[in-house]
Amino acid sequence: MDNWELIMSLIKQLKFSKEEVDNCIAKYKIGTSKHWEGATVFWQINQTQKVHTGKIILFDENAGKRVKIPFPHINWVHKKINKDKFNLKQCLFGLHLVKTRVANLLQTPIAMPLQYHCNTIAIVESEKTAIIMSLFIPEYLWMATGSKQNLKLQLLEPIKKENIIVYPDKGEFADWNKKVIELQKQGKRYALATMCIGVGQGYAVVLERV
Repeated sequence: MDNWELIMSLIKQLKFSKEEVDNCIAKYKIGTSKHWEGATVFWQINQTQKVHTGKIILFDENAGKRVKIPFPHINWVHKKINKDKFNLKQCLFGLHLVKTRVANLLQTPIAMPLQYHCNTIAIVESEKTAIIMSLFIPEYLWMATGSKQNLKLQLLEPIKKENIIVYPDKGEFADWNKKVIELQKQGKRYALATMCIGVGQGYAVVLERV
């Protein structure tokens, strides 16, 4: 049941075809886990194709949201395999798609061509938002921090020479705005979207800086 809950959620709620969803899953190398039946694995793979870890999340097929009852269904691959002395160093979800490596990404043909060569990288918080927005706005290369605290220079270092737009989640604009200002003071080329993304509620974007 590969990624069944996530796939069905995208198809039912957002009206994407199964072909589009399958292509997106191949593009972002989304996996599945037996930890919970139908759970999704969002792999963190860097620009040299090194796997840092994988985040395991169970989504509700009908609601399209993370299962939180009776507990939050989130775990990590490195915890499940009990790797000794593991030092977690996270990277952006989707970092493996940067244009310097795209020629070697696909091992087998897929149904539709994928647009990897993008002039602008768009960064959101959640992995699910990144893959959904890659279907809505394929002109951007979408990546995710994985948490609101992860918008930091260390994770952004591999893409520091790219044009970057940051899209905060609802309620996180003020916090991410402060971080973007700090990064801009260091000469980084970041823009902040003045309106937040709300997947399932539509989206609107107005750029404050470029």
